[in-house]
Amino acid sequence: MNKFYLTLLLAFSLAPAAWCEEPDIIYVDGKPIYIKGLEPAGQQERKTREEMIQAEAARSNIPGDIYRGTVLGTQTPTNTGEVFGSKQATYRGNVLGQKQANQQVQGDIYRGEVFGAQQKKYQGDTLGARELAKTKYVYDTSLVRAIKTSDADRVRTLIYANVDVNERNYAGITPLTIAAEKGNMDIIKLLVEEGAASVNLTSSYGVTPLIAAAAAGNREAVDYLLSNGADATAKDDLGKTALLHAMSSDDRRLTETLLSLNTRALNLPDNMGNTPLIYAAQNGSVNNLRTLLKYKADPDYQNPATGFSALSAAAAAGQEKAAQVLVSSGANVNLQDKEGRTALFYAAANGQTALIRQLLRMGADINATDVAGKNVFIAAAEGQSIPSMELLARENFSLNSADKQGKTALMYTTAKGTDALQWLMDQGADLNLQDNNGNTALMYAIKNMNEKAALSLLKNDVDLTATNKEGKDAFALAADLMPNSPVSTVLQVKKHTVLQDQLKARAAAQALANEEQAQMRAQAAALAEEKLAEVQALQAQLAEEEAVVRQLQDEELAQKREALRAEIEQEMIQQDSELATLQKRLDEAKAQREAEIQAQIDARLQQMEGTASSYVEQINSQVDGVTEKYVSEPINKANQKIDEAFDKVESAKEEHITKPINKANKKVDEAFEKVEKTKKQLTLPSVLND
Repeated sequence: MNKFYLTLLLAFSLAPAAWCEEPDIIYVDGKPIYIKGLEPAGQQERKTREEMIQAEAARSNIPGDIYRGTVLGTQTPTNTGEVFGSKQATYRGNVLGQKQANQQVQGDIYRGEVFGAQQKKYQGDTLGARELAKTKYVYDTSLVRAIKTSDADRVRTLIYANVDVNERNYAGITPLTIAAEKGNMDIIKLLVEEGAASVNLTSSYGVTPLIAAAAAGNREAVDYLLSNGADATAKDDLGKTALLHAMSSDDRRLTETLLSLNTRALNLPDNMGNTPLIYAAQNGSVNNLRTLLKYKADPDYQNPATGFSALSAAAAAGQEKAAQVLVSSGANVNLQDKEGRTALFYAAANGQTALIRQLLRMGADINATDVAGKNVFIAAAEGQSIPSMELLARENFSLNSADKQGKTALMYTTAKGTDALQWLMDQGADLNLQDNNGNTALMYAIKNMNEKAALSLLKNDVDLTATNKEGKDAFALAADLMPNSPVSTVLQVKKHTVLQDQLKARAAAQALANEEQAQMRAQAAALAEEKLAEVQALQAQLAEEEAVVRQLQDEELAQKREALRAEIEQEMIQQDSELATLQKRLDEAKAQREAEIQAQIDARLQQMEGTASSYVEQINSQVDGVTEKYVSEPINKANQKIDEAFDKVESAKEEHITKPINKANKKVDEAFEKVEKTKKQLTLPSVLND
């Protein structure tokens, strides 16, 4: 009990008039606007939120005070669609905004102004179009005010008085986070060692004491917090770790401190998908780069959403030394992002001519194209970079380079401005080329609402009669998209001239067509006469050839007939001779046999006189058999041979007389058909009838 009263007495003695002033009362213009736990006093002449913030800032008199109610409070513009990760109209690579000199930026890490540079190129929901801290009245606790004024004795007293060392102020910031950002080591140690403050307790938007210390560049505070259990991988609500915030300044020792105890945050990306190496490359922080690569940071890490790499960031920002360090550490100089763009594309689009030369020396592929078919020259044109185009034109790039859709570099320059467009026109780029959809550079200028570009093109000899696949020409597009504009007025004036030129051109074309038609008719008539003479000559020649063919056919047929007749006669003579010989032999055999039979009969008659009658019959039958065998059968065989001979004669007649005659007749018919066909082919063309 005595200890309690002693502590209370000590607190009152160090804070005189505490009963009447209350440490949690805020005054504006001498009037109390808030008393902690009570309704506001003095409703009259009530000031706005911003006025109260300014009054409190003036009262506290702390330069760059990040705790005056504007935590991440400078509301960023709405999403312009240029956050790295969405499809870029150009290749602007200032991921962190405009390049900053290597300097420590105080009090800006919580205002949506990453590393102190307000975002203009990559604003969006990812960076947080955030609302201001929601509190009705501005106030700080006694402990926070003591930390802000670096009053270590008062901090110690309040800790002994058992105040809550983790109590957040009106903006949601913890006392230890404020002390870490200010880098007051005595107060930090008091809070951690005497007050047992939590080293990982987050403030508004996820900011931890370690993140605040790293962003402010307080190396000693970072080392102490890490030694006391601070989480190096903790992220704020933008996904940024303490290591990533440390990339705001090229402090090698600070980066070493953050990585020496724990390297888990080395390749951790933020919510945008960018790692510390990408931010260091974009800033040209060579010392940070070497330190990160020393601890094995991935030189070819790519943003998961866009494929953006550290080398691309360095190229976009023109950081030559950073690019050299990355390539010498193994970074792929031809690594492509999701759109197929290499670091050379980013350098060309941003006019980094020195870096273009450096990348080419390091092996960059000058002929690379992205997924849309754009080459490096088109990227330079799209980025409106005349220096890049001048350099690349000397590398033999065509001024009329086109992507897969046929869209030329000139068409890309019509998106904005006229300088790049004028340069291409001065160099002789073709103004009337059409892309795959039939659009010309003038049509693109009108579609892009680029009045100056359209007027610049109209000053030159552009084709105003060209139409796209939608059936629209420059007149129709201007009437739809830019009515009552100077472009529309100029086109209306030119329209009458164009119509007159078209009428003249049509009349000239018609006259030329008539002249050509008359010439063609004369040529056709002459050709017809020539062909008629040729046909008549061919007909006479064909008649002569037909007469010769007939004569040859008749002679050949007569020769074949004579030869066949002689052959048949010879065969018949030969067959008649054989038949006569056979008949003679038959007669001789018959006579001989009859003689033999008669002799036998006579012998038998003499021997068997008693049985003469029976033997006579037997002999007669034998005579009949012999007659059948030796007379009738040979005669039949001879007749058969005669029939066969006649058959051979008929067959020979068919083969050697009838068939040749038929073949000859067939050839004659084919010859007549050829003659008729030739006559038809040589018939005079219909043009003779005209």
